[in-house]
Amino acid sequence: MTGPVASPIPAGPRARPLSDGEFEAERTVVATDPYQAGHYPDYLIYPGVFIVENVVRAAKDALAQRIPGGAGALRCLRSARFTAPVRPGDRLVVRGKFSVDRSAERIEVRARCVRGDGVAAATVRLAFALNGGADAGIR
Repeated sequence: MTGPVASPIPAGPRARPLSDGEFEAERTVVATDPYQAGHYPDYLIYPGVFIVENVVRAAKDALAQRIPGGAGALRCLRSARFTAPVRPGDRLVVRGKFSVDRSAERIEVRARCVRGDGVAAATVRLAFALNGGADAGIR
């Protein structure tokens, strides 16, 4: 990602390209992350908005590796479903796939977030603007 980021979570995660349009990224959740202590103080849970932010960052990083100019602005959060809590000490693995819709000049991203123990924690669907419009190439 380029430019300043206003976010309560540390930088990352970095995406690893897997296959055509697929990527993976991970981070370990720590209790000392900002705002973590206030999210259910007696039973810390990683906030869902932080999970979404991890998907956004991983997707933008993956797109920057594959599309000249990377993704444009986040257009919308289409859906987010949280299916299991993510707690301090958990490894959060983001596995995503993007597809380019040139006619609408957007990039659709679908991601599944899994804890290190294999339990599905969330599914997230996003749409980004396509930098460079319909003529943008994919590496």
